[in-house]
Amino acid sequence: MKSDHSRAVLIIHPGALGDLLLSLPAISSLRTRYSDHQLVLLARADIGGLLHACGVVDGCRNIDSDDLASLLAGPDQVTAPLRELLGNCVHVVAWLRDAEGALQATLRECGVERISIGAATPHSGVHQSRRFLEVLGENGADPKSPFQLILPRAIQEAAFTYLQQRGLERGQRYIVCHPGSGSSHKCVASDTMALVIERLSEQGCLPVIVGGPADQATVLRLVARLSARLPVIQGQSLSTIAGVLAGARLFVGHDSGLTHLAAALGIPTVAIFGPTDPAQWAPLGAHVSAITGAPCSCRTWEQVCRCSAKPCLSVSANTIGVTCSALLGRYRSVTKS
Repeated sequence: MKSDHSRAVLIIHPGALGDLLLSLPAISSLRTRYSDHQLVLLARADIGGLLHACGVVDGCRNIDSDDLASLLAGPDQVTAPLRELLGNCVHVVAWLRDAEGALQATLRECGVERISIGAATPHSGVHQSRRFLEVLGENGADPKSPFQLILPRAIQEAAFTYLQQRGLERGQRYIVCHPGSGSSHKCVASDTMALVIERLSEQGCLPVIVGGPADQATVLRLVARLSARLPVIQGQSLSTIAGVLAGARLFVGHDSGLTHLAAALGIPTVAIFGPTDPAQWAPLGAHVSAITGAPCSCRTWEQVCRCSAKPCLSVSANTIGVTCSALLGRYRSVTKS
């Protein structure tokens, strides 16, 4: 905990997992700037809880509670505990739209002097991590160095116990494959991913398939195409998934929150991109290999959804497999405790 318990910085981030992890360089900058203050994150409970456990922030509040709604409704609606927190805040950062200025007005009325509000709107050719930094006024910042999450030992041990229940043995090498994403329009075909998994299973690592809340159908399609029965992890908490990822030798996925989580945990990561630009959205770091098909010619997401050919996702199983093998070879000496 920080030395000055009475002073705080409140960070408001309503985004999903991937978006929030892209803001980690900006949160790290706030930590450096306010090294003797408490960082409190208002975000989704599962994400905030994980970042709190990892020591990224000192406290978290659930954005699905009444906190954000009360801030937008006006100072008279702010609860007493939240008003007390705001009274101790030297800076509030909110990565969201406040077109009418309602949030800013409430924060001013509650005594907050320094306020940074902005939606960090994506901009072509600019990595999204930089956009979060720009809301802080750090327009020249270039977040080339990846931010690494340090997962508590207890979370890793709990995940290992779960893996044992799924049939893995202590010390068994495994890789994690995530066939889904926030949208099926960002994913390669199940046949392609199945071929990748078959190839990886021949390299001495057990493939483990993970799925997010919206990936059930995608996971079922993939499993139906596999010749061997493999562990499937779905419907688990974010902390359990993080613990599973932390022990993997390799992660293979798409433009998704779990891909960003694996990379943030320092796991060698193969990120398959299609309609989204890896130069803008890919996780940072030398341990990340982003691959894509032909440049996407769709100008809007509606066009992406209507496009049946998806040349931007025309990445062969061989290309993905070679990329995976190269990363496995490069990080072969890395041991997982």
